[in-house]
Amino acid sequence: LVPNDVGKYELTVEKANIDINTLTKSVSKYQTASIDNALSLVSLSRVSALGDNEETALIQNLGWYTVAHQDQLEALAPVTAQTQNSVVLVIIVVVLVALAAVGLAQLLSSPIVRLNAVAEKVAAGDLTAQARVESGDETGALAATFNKMTAQLRDLISSLEGRVAERTQSL
Repeated sequence: LVPNDVGKYELTVEKANIDINTLTKSVSKYQTASIDNALSLVSLSRVSALGDNEETALIQNLGWYTVAHQDQLEALAPVTAQTQNSVVLVIIVVVLVALAAVGLAQLLSSPIVRLNAVAEKVAAGDLTAQARVESGDETGALAATFNKMTAQLRDLISSLEGRVAERTQSL
């Protein structure tokens, strides 16, 4: 049905090269066909009538089918739009997960990196360097233990310097 200029509908019948026998034997609800050099989705339905009288029996015996077709791009436009939306959503989720992973990696590794910098200072001879104890977890316990070790080294070195000074004086 197509609306005309006066607000009424006109029935248009199009002739297309569609093999009805192939459509009737198909178990699929629709098939693709080329109509006017464009791919269309085509489906059919047998013409029938309700009732139990002679007229309905005549209609049933006609063997007529109605064939409907719609341009494939038009029919699949919602699917295409949903696919595009899904791809955009997946990209956004991947970016957010990547940013969260980078942030979490920084959060977990930054105390270790700072502790390593303090350890390098101590290894270079600066025994006054102290690691900052930032948390009560394993990293915080490691920083506290490192600070105790550095304090013991300072005490040991100062006591050794004192002994050397005493022995030097005695000699």
